[in-house]
Amino acid sequence: MNIKKLLTTCSILLLLVLLASSCENRQKSASDKQFSVDVIVYGGNSSAVVAAVQVAKMGKEVILVSPDKHLGGLTSSGLGWTDTGNKAVIGGLARDFYHRLYLHYQDEDAWRWQEKSAYGNQGQGNVAIDGENRTMWIFEPHAAELVFEELVSEYKIPVHREAYLDREHGLVMKEGAIQSIQTLDGTIYLANQFIDATYEGDLMAASGVTYTVGREAISQYNEAWNGVQTGVLHHGHHFKSDISPYVIPGNTVGYCLAYQQKTQGIMVLLTIGCKPTVSVCVLRIFRKTDWLSLGRIIMILPNMNCSEECLHQVGESCSINLTPYPIIKPM
Repeated sequence: MNIKKLLTTCSILLLLVLLASSCENRQKSASDKQFSVDVIVYGGNSSAVVAAVQVAKMGKEVILVSPDKHLGGLTSSGLGWTDTGNKAVIGGLARDFYHRLYLHYQDEDAWRWQEKSAYGNQGQGNVAIDGENRTMWIFEPHAAELVFEELVSEYKIPVHREAYLDREHGLVMKEGAIQSIQTLDGTIYLANQFIDATYEGDLMAASGVTYTVGREAISQYNEAWNGVQTGVLHHGHHFKSDISPYVIPGNTVGYCLAYQQKTQGIMVLLTIGCKPTVSVCVLRIFRKTDWLSLGRIIMILPNMNCSEECLHQVGESCSINLTPYPIIKPM
């Protein structure tokens, strides 16, 4: 009888221990899903990283809640031909970014596609590598991403990636101020201040900040230079004359693209087989003609008469004859 009581008592104690352990794990799991800091920066682009770095430099605790996997946005996705203008006005963390790029490209191992000595050092209105000011203004996407990762690591900024705001139910507001936000995975973030550094402005929109889609009318704020400015051509980024895509301008019965000439480019898709009915060649155009802007068109030529000229590996240079096959048939 005593043995039975002892076994019963041990069983009850074991059950209580298991229940306590289960409760502790649940509490730990719940706490892992909630964070409280001074500032939450929502976004993953360059402005989000810089905002988080500035908060950290000011001695505040910050978390970067990024809906993106890779940091940097457009800056680390190909927009590396910096339109600097007067470089003297670029300072602070922006200049620090370009200085870090300069240091990156001082390493010979960073030059994987060409020798540094062969680089033309041509920037957009300025030199690319500014040795005097120790800045680099033209850069590759991966180099920019390395700098952003270096910044968040150096300032010990936690980055929660692929964390998407629950736009419908993810905000707790009090007297017009955000108290907390919640992401789609259930994580809750509390902070004294929230910064929306996304391109889309989802956090601002969800919190009730007013916004306008498109452009306001001139009468809205009595401005002179907003809205569509017909006939105001203050730069050269526009067509100087009307361009018709048809063989005979204005004749919509004809087909598009009737020119034939040899053009230099980069093959970005391997053509398998050369049956005119199935082959598709994709060509990056680098040569300026009377109907193409230099280096700005991606062309897809269906039903092309293939030859050995177009059977190149991806990324190889090639020469190809553009034949008068239609790209767009008339409606």
